[in-house]
Amino acid sequence: MTVIYRIEGATHDPNLTEGLSARVADPLWFLARQWQAGEFRGEDAATPVIVRAEVDSWAVNEGQGSEDKLPHKLDLARKPLQVGIERESRGDSLTTRDRIAAARRLMGTVDANAGDLLRKTYPLGLRGLPDDTATARLRLLARGAFDAGRLLDDLARVDGAADLPLVQGLPSRQSTALARAIDEWALREGAAFATLPPDAGAAWRDTALDYRYTLATAPETDAQRIVLAAREYHGGRLDWSHFDLLEVPEKLGESNRQTLTTLASPLRFAGQPAARFWEMENGVAHFADLAGGAGDLARSVLGAYAAVAGDDWFHLSAEIPNGHVARVTHMSVRDNFDEETVLTSTAETYGKDRVWRWFEHLNLSRHTTGPPLLFVPPALIAHHRGASLEEVHFRRDEMANLAWAIERRHRDALGRGRDAVRPEQPPPFEPAAEGDWTYAVAEFVPDYWFPLVPVRIGKRNPRILLRRGQVLHDPRTAPPVPQTTILRPGQPFLLDEAEVPFAGARIERGWRMARGMDGSRHVWVSRQKSTSTGPMGQTPLNYDALEGWPKGIRR
Repeated sequence: MTVIYRIEGATHDPNLTEGLSARVADPLWFLARQWQAGEFRGEDAATPVIVRAEVDSWAVNEGQGSEDKLPHKLDLARKPLQVGIERESRGDSLTTRDRIAAARRLMGTVDANAGDLLRKTYPLGLRGLPDDTATARLRLLARGAFDAGRLLDDLARVDGAADLPLVQGLPSRQSTALARAIDEWALREGAAFATLPPDAGAAWRDTALDYRYTLATAPETDAQRIVLAAREYHGGRLDWSHFDLLEVPEKLGESNRQTLTTLASPLRFAGQPAARFWEMENGVAHFADLAGGAGDLARSVLGAYAAVAGDDWFHLSAEIPNGHVARVTHMSVRDNFDEETVLTSTAETYGKDRVWRWFEHLNLSRHTTGPPLLFVPPALIAHHRGASLEEVHFRRDEMANLAWAIERRHRDALGRGRDAVRPEQPPPFEPAAEGDWTYAVAEFVPDYWFPLVPVRIGKRNPRILLRRGQVLHDPRTAPPVPQTTILRPGQPFLLDEAEVPFAGARIERGWRMARGMDGSRHVWVSRQKSTSTGPMGQTPLNYDALEGWPKGIRR
């Protein structure tokens, strides 16, 4: 039998002064503990005092979507980059009801003759809409209106309303008044909704279910151009980490240079360990429960940095304009011994073969020498997200060797989001006697389920794409068509087979609203990709089922 004794201090005094004072009765023991912890180990290191640095930056002023043939000019100081990437064409963003509402706002500022001219020039077509209550209300609102979307598209191709053919055919006084009213109306409508110009392509890719957008600087020669690309942006919040470097010239052109001279400031953050042994840390933030998986190296590095070397770092602040690519070209530190040390980046010292990098773009260009570049985008800190107008789920069906595109939500004729109408289930089969049962080959497929059939794009190309098909329920009736813009009704829809994982994918489309840096309001329609609710095994679509099996017989 082993007896373990525990020696604990106990006191009946309610005063805590004696315990909190932490007195040491043996100073020699305390010195030995300090020696054991390495507190007497000296380092031949100086303290940085003055830091000098040079920062170069280049303005990004060209953009190109995935469907653009030519780049277009950008003004990142006025409009957030996320709005320019996610915005859609006017035909996809504005519904018929939105066009009617915009037209009625203009009709209230012009006379009757100008209104008749607008209705004749831009007639509003309401064909192909379902015969329901929403369409009846839409036809009632369309009386006396015109297609405002077509007028806005024509205005985007000219310098002003005075260049429109319908305005030029009027007398001088009437044309001046109508042109002024149309220009003021277009300015208000353009500020209300951010849409793509008619000659610009969208950044959304149907085959990959993501955004792809390319940015570039515009130097004097193309050999000095810096090209960045957001290759797999799934929507949500755009930041610098979504961009990769596609082209970095060997010699950069003229830049905006900043020369900084400042005192070295120790880095401070919440939850930082105390430098002294007998000092209490701030309890606002702590990393005691920090846990990460094998692939979460960033979390592990952050925890190790905060716990071990949190008080050994200094920081230098440099103001970089939004929409610029920056690089620290020179940095030197003067310490308290009046010695100056020139610092070089690890990218410049070890090159492309280094095994560790942090806060750095993926460089895909041939030239990787020199300090790393950092893109500072005009990112939105927060934005308001409206209810989803459209929602489509993509799921795999291994049993049928295909995938499904399920429309859970779509827009109606009035532009409102509506949930898909689920078919009524037949009443459960109740056998009258033993042996009275039926065999169901397959369950009825709802109208908002569209099969994605695997096809090859060529005989020599092993790439497999998923092409949208149709399920024909009755040969006498037309097959169902998609109701969402995501599935491109009336146009071919092809999807890369690798974009539908085992857990599925979900695409949501809806309105977004944010404030720019100058306080301006931006409203646009965007899409966001996320994980679906699970594989096909969790859906009610079943095959080869027996219904009404007698209770007295084992299956």
